[in-house]
Amino acid sequence: MPLERLLGGTYSETLAAWALAGAAALALWLPLLPPKESTLPPRRRLGFLWRDPLAWQVTLYMGLQSALAYLVFGWLAPLLRDRGLSPAAAGGLLGLSLLGQAVMALFAPSLVARRKTQSGAALFFSALSLGSLLLCFYAPLSLLAPVAFVLGLAQGGLFGVALILIVLRARDAETAAGLSAMSQGVGYLLSALGPFMAGLLRASSFGWNGVAGWITVIALLMGASGAAAGRALYVGERRRMERGT
Repeated sequence: MPLERLLGGTYSETLAAWALAGAAALALWLPLLPPKESTLPPRRRLGFLWRDPLAWQVTLYMGLQSALAYLVFGWLAPLLRDRGLSPAAAGGLLGLSLLGQAVMALFAPSLVARRKTQSGAALFFSALSLGSLLLCFYAPLSLLAPVAFVLGLAQGGLFGVALILIVLRARDAETAAGLSAMSQGVGYLLSALGPFMAGLLRASSFGWNGVAGWITVIALLMGASGAAAGRALYVGERRRMERGT
């Protein structure tokens, strides 16, 4: 298979490549660290975030897009192997998907931030992710390479929108930090359900069709929460109106 001939190398070479990428990232971040003697201003109380519907919509969208991503990381290659591809070809298509994800994740935040609302982008990338994932389940094997790449682009877009929503739904940096802690802390706990439920369904009598149904549920909830979180609103707006400020 042509795809298999493109693959090669060993585990040690792969790990070394990731180590180099990590070292490069560390070198870029080190100059940005604040000096040790710097002091931070006292923090405001941000408990209102836990009672704010918009904050929960951002959190739900973050968690669901992560659940879908982890499901793809863990189960796309086994799915493709069961569809008849070799382990090398299945892993190669997963790598192609990750490449598309990395590309779109770099550009999506700046593109989406220019729009008045982000609801349309959240719905678009949710629909594109669902469609391309279902094609991975049922499309002819000859179409899987472009489908996998489009899937990566869609998931990179989902991730980029999730990150920019944290910034755009907060009026100031401190609120954004609190919203980030909430959405990523709770969201990543929620995301564990994605691959876990996929494994249970795959081992049950539902098989891969059950996993496809689970993906559909995630994508629909993700689109709904993303559309709500993408509105031109700010967390704490209702609280501010009640206080008359």
